[in-house]
This record gives sequence, structure tokens and C-alpha cells, in this order.
Amino acid sequence: MDKVFSELHPIFSRTKASIETFVQMLEPVVEQAATEKERLYFHHIIEEEEQRLERLETLLPRLEKLVDSNIPVQHSKLSPWSVGNLRFKGE
Repeated sequence: MDKVFSELHPIFSRTKASIETFVQMLEPVVEQAATEKERLYFHHIIEEEEQRLERLETLLPRLEKLVDSNIPVQHSKLSPWSVGNLRFKGE
């Protein structure tokens, strides 16, 4: 299981960096949009990517904590695919 977490961390770190680059690329497009519809379209994409960034910023420190130590992990009753499911004993 530790190997899985070790492999996930660099993947999510690269994903975070790529999202940040993508958002930087879209910002000038929003600023130079020809119509309000075009501006809102690209602005919405940026908002979606910012939400993904927030989730990664919540996940990455927890993943680092798991990789750096042998803390036992317990599952909560939330969806197994949610960040909220990742709990450390005593947390």
C-alpha cells in the first residue's frame, strides 16, 4: 500500500503543476475575449480547474504525511474515492 501512495504523489504533483499552467494560459484568453459569452465560457473552465486545484491542495499534504511516515490509515464511511475518506488515526 505504501508503494501505491508513493507512486500517486508525483502523479498528483504533476497534475497540480499542469493545472496551474493551464489556468495561466487561459487567463489572457478571458481578458481578451471578444464577447461576454466567450469570456464566461473560459472563465467557467478556470473556475472548474481552480476547484480541482483546491482538492489537490487538500490531498497532497495528506499523501505526503502517509508517504513520510507509517501512520495507520482508517476508512471513514464516506465514499472510498473522496479526499474526506483519508483519515489518520487520532485525527
